[in-house]
Amino acid sequence: MAVTNEQLVALYQSTKSRHSKDVLYRKMYKKNIGLIYRITGFYIKTYPTFFRKDQDNADLKQEVALKLADAMDKFKPDRETKFSTYFEFISHNHIRKFLRSYMSRVLEFPCGHDNELSYIEDNKNTNIYGRYTEVLDNLDKKFIRDTILLYVSQIEFKTDKHRFIFESRYGLNRASDGLTLKEIAEAVHLTHQRVSVIIRNYEKKLKKIIDKDIDNGLITKEDIGLLVPQN
Repeated sequence: MAVTNEQLVALYQSTKSRHSKDVLYRKMYKKNIGLIYRITGFYIKTYPTFFRKDQDNADLKQEVALKLADAMDKFKPDRETKFSTYFEFISHNHIRKFLRSYMSRVLEFPCGHDNELSYIEDNKNTNIYGRYTEVLDNLDKKFIRDTILLYVSQIEFKTDKHRFIFESRYGLNRASDGLTLKEIAEAVHLTHQRVSVIIRNYEKKLKKIIDKDIDNGLITKEDIGLLVPQN
């Protein structure tokens, strides 16, 4: 019977031998090579402008490989979430931050500007500015959705209606952005105030779960500010 990711993580965390950890890491890497290439492939295919060379692609794969070791160190076996889901989430989070600094090296800026951002601000109507902001916007949207999906999977909803209300608010059960409180209230035949109370209760549960990962350095308070809809 094949060893699971979770079993490999348990072995990795229980041993103090550096050699044993290296062996287990290599096994985990080989076992999840398809997932690693799927994660990196998403960015290489979606944003070819920023990954034009083989070395760029290799750098990206190396970044994800490093997060695999980090995930093996910090994954909690008692989570309901699978290791592969957890690893994919923190990889996307890491790449999102990695690209913010990486893009400044990839884009070519003319002389006469103190930094990359000043050039972008001076050229808001150019394609270079559009590509930059589009990538950041798309990465933020993907991060927000992936974050909520990961943590919401750990929430126990009292009823299917409660799940529908919460997921509708965050757009988890539809392709577009989340619904407003008024739209949800009309859909489930409850008052605006009642819907608001239900959502706040589950947001508190969501926050408790996320706070644990803040303590472990897997997500920042700055990122949390992106998660709650404003309207």
